Amino acid sequence: MSTLKSSAENLTLNADGANNDIILQSNGSTKVTLDGQNSRLGIGTTSPSVRLDVDADTTAVIAQLTTDSSDAAVLKITNEDGTDQTWGVAVAGSAHATGNDSFYIRDESRGLNRLIIDSSGDVKVNTGNLVIGTAGKGIDFSAATDAGGMTSELLDDYEEGTWTPTLVRSGTQFDGTYNGQDGDYVKIGNLVQFSALIVVSGVTTSGDGNIQISGLPFAQNQGGYQQVVTLGFNDTFDAAVTRGYMVSGNIQIIPTGITQANYAGVISTGYLTVSGCYSA
Repeated sequence: MSTLKSSAENLTLNADGANNDIILQSNGSTKVTLDGQNSRLGIGTTSPSVRLDVDADTTAVIAQLTTDSSDAAVLKITNEDGTDQTWGVAVAGSAHATGNDSFYIRDESRGLNRLIIDSSGDVKVNTGNLVIGTAGKGIDFSAATDAGGMTSELLDDYEEGTWTPTLVRSGTQFDGTYNGQDGDYVKIGNLVQFSALIVVSGVTTSGDGNIQISGLPFAQNQGGYQQVVTLGFNDTFDAAVTRGYMVSGNIQIIPTGITQANYAGVISTGYLTVSGCYSA
């Protein structure tokens, strides 16, 4: 065994001369190379391409960092360009607030744990939102038991917002004024749940022909008879209508009772509420 030792002062290895490297060998084989020209350290490689270049060949574990701290084992990365920003990845110890053995990503510059994976495998986004960056991607539930008619197990959309309900007719159009056209919706996957309040404040011409409500936020992707719409409070129409169905993206009002006819009555001032759901 050969020993290089300095007990009284610093030990300096100096490959004197321009662009000379410091090379550590074992049994004639190079194990570590310090590239003097580019200030790069290579382990397992004689031509490091970055500041620290480790080539582990076929070894699966490239590096291991260990501590006995009851707080956490932390690896910090800092970018000093402009305002310094430091992020850390860590494994929590027994005394850490995130829970023993949890893995977390921490914004060290702001003192915030951004993401935590606890020892049971649960993932918590501690601050901010989980943003799906590509349309058509989402949460995959393919591990669940399927029904026979299953066509998708990907939840790829959520949206909530408003829409403007408007009364239209198949013949002479309704001519009037509104004091309220307030609609809202929630879309989960391809299922749209909606509701609306229409307040008719003035009628110039009631019009004629079938009465529909237009303005829904999304086009339907099924046949019109497959969606059922419920009318609630109603003193706008001259009959007790309580239901409707989807047709060509609109809500078609139909009379109460067993009938195949559409409603084509009189529109007057008053209030009308409507709600339902459909596939988009």
